[in-house]
Amino acid sequence: MKSLTLTIALLFLTALGTQVCYPWQNEQPQGYLHKIKDIGRMAVAQAESSESSEIAKLLKITERFDALDRALALGKQLHPYEDRVKKNMSAKLKKDIPRLREKIRPTPYVETFQKNWAAEVPSFKDNIAPVVDEWKKQTKKNIKGFYKKAQPQLLGLRTMLRSEADGLRSNIAPHEEEFRQKLI
Repeated sequence: MKSLTLTIALLFLTALGTQVCYPWQNEQPQGYLHKIKDIGRMAVAQAESSESSEIAKLLKITERFDALDRALALGKQLHPYEDRVKKNMSAKLKKDIPRLREKIRPTPYVETFQKNWAAEVPSFKDNIAPVVDEWKKQTKKNIKGFYKKAQPQLLGLRTMLRSEADGLRSNIAPHEEEFRQKLI
């Protein structure tokens, strides 16, 4: 049973480092496991001092945290081997991909697909052109309608901004000469 648990833990740890995308990419996922373990141990310590200590003993939580510690340590030990296997597999794949490309390239299926696709694209363009033209006309019409509706508010905003700018100019005008003297 312990070996099964250890095997599952190893699979989980290797999968966690290689395939799972975790939200905080700057930190290692094992750091979160350590944090969770520490929080769990504190909770168990509090539970053992309270009435629920019998439940904690029944669930053997501390033993499970110890097993997690052993699994994390084993994951650290296996990390160099995992890297070596990844490098070997990528090297083999790099060798095999060109051979696969050579095998696939001369097939008549790929050529037939490309010819059929090239023949269908112009007919699709001809069929879709009226729909695109109608969509463009409808968009122009909608934009013109929006502009007509928004024009009074925009004109009001423009006049208000002009009056505010004129007020600002009149307030700054007495200080204008002083600023020019300092700039020169």
